[in-house]
Amino acid sequence: MKKKLINIKYITLVFSIIVMSCSDNFFDVNRSQDNPLESTAELTLPVAQKYTADYLSGGYSSLNTLGNLWSYNWAAAGDYIYFTDEVQYNITSGFRTATFETAYLRCISNYDYVEKYGGPEYDNYHAIAKIMKAFHFQYLVDAYGDVPYTEALQGGENPTPAYDESSFIYSQIYGELNNALDMITNGINNPETVLEVGSEDVMLSGDMTMWAKFANSLKLRILLRQSETGTSFATQYAELNSNPYGFIGAGETVYCNPGYAQENDKQNPLWNGFGETVGGDPASNAQATKATDYVLDKLMNVYNDPRFDNLFTEATEGGYFGIEQNNHESSAPDTEFLSGVGPGVLKGPDQPAIIMQSAESLFLQAEAAQRGFITGSAQTLYQTAIEESFDQLEETSDPATYYSQPIPNVSWTASTNKIEAIITQKWIALNGTNGFESYTEYRRTGYPSDLPSAPNASQPTVPIRLLYPASEVGSNTQNVPSQTTSDAFNTPIFWDN
Repeated sequence: MKKKLINIKYITLVFSIIVMSCSDNFFDVNRSQDNPLESTAELTLPVAQKYTADYLSGGYSSLNTLGNLWSYNWAAAGDYIYFTDEVQYNITSGFRTATFETAYLRCISNYDYVEKYGGPEYDNYHAIAKIMKAFHFQYLVDAYGDVPYTEALQGGENPTPAYDESSFIYSQIYGELNNALDMITNGINNPETVLEVGSEDVMLSGDMTMWAKFANSLKLRILLRQSETGTSFATQYAELNSNPYGFIGAGETVYCNPGYAQENDKQNPLWNGFGETVGGDPASNAQATKATDYVLDKLMNVYNDPRFDNLFTEATEGGYFGIEQNNHESSAPDTEFLSGVGPGVLKGPDQPAIIMQSAESLFLQAEAAQRGFITGSAQTLYQTAIEESFDQLEETSDPATYYSQPIPNVSWTASTNKIEAIITQKWIALNGTNGFESYTEYRRTGYPSDLPSAPNASQPTVPIRLLYPASEVGSNTQNVPSQTTSDAFNTPIFWDN
């Protein structure tokens, strides 16, 4: 591939600083589109990817945490007043504002910088940036519905961007993924015309074939999200069927690791939030965050699932026990009597952050095959996805023994509703690592079919969307859609029928 005409010693020095320093101050090289600092695509890409990991799978404010609460995996111990707004369903314009703000200000803005940097020789970088912008815009739509898209990221030139319809954004990001795939193909066929992406890509180390698989997997997720809308995507599925790159498969989880280590400001964000401090004490959310009674009952009693002790820990006082959400009665069990987040999820301070599990991609393929949208054996894809989950969680028992049990939503043949089995097993596989995807799939499909809502909450049902943050309501009043608290429970995202 075309070589970069840059002093290699300089790049090595700068990149080592990026890898070894994960503090927000250092990584915020492009804080504002109004006044960006001098940077390059090589320096900005790992910044954006680090923020993606924080945003998706990090601590208290991450999508993962919210999703694990709203897909009823996690609850607060009886002696902790914690996750109050989340499990009371107190959804206001002040609720989790970072879900909107961080997506634009830290994630998408940095990818946008990479996408616009340089000329065609940077098309591998441009393709990666397009893929990751699509990744974030899908989550914004899934959380809020209509959001700024066509007029977003213009900074001082347009501080009050218009809002685009959510279905339109979905169609646009699907098209951008196709554009990214064209760039990747051109770079693979004409390597002398593009710069090689290397270790500055802290997700896939410049493996452009893997980026193409990731793009296809995101395209499949976008299409399946719309499975209940009645819209036909026959043309799109036909193209995916014939696409030479395929999807993320077994052993191909997309990780992010900008240099996590057991040092201050360098730990994996999930571990840093729910595992341990650098000094070995419980992290800020560790003792409060416990399994729900529902999830442990499903794993241990209904599905006879050996992954229960990978997903959750044994209680300090012995045994595996959960708690219902909002249970702070005097008789409610305290933290030492409850199971916390387990060793298959929290592996250590240097563990890579998960962006898309191979199991998630395989479950997407299984659903698409079962619905007749793509070729392949839905059963084989389903069982391979479970096997990949076992590997991800480091469960040593034989997955075939597990999924051969004659239990609905475990065994393929014992499951009369195959889609329910796929989504239920996806809910198990993503427990702890991408709860927001589980919550979103529950909104789309209604599975797990008996998933409870939080007892004694302000509303009887789980919220179906977030409200726009107060910062946006105040600064972009003429464009932000009108909203009331009831919208969080009564106004679904366009694909949620």
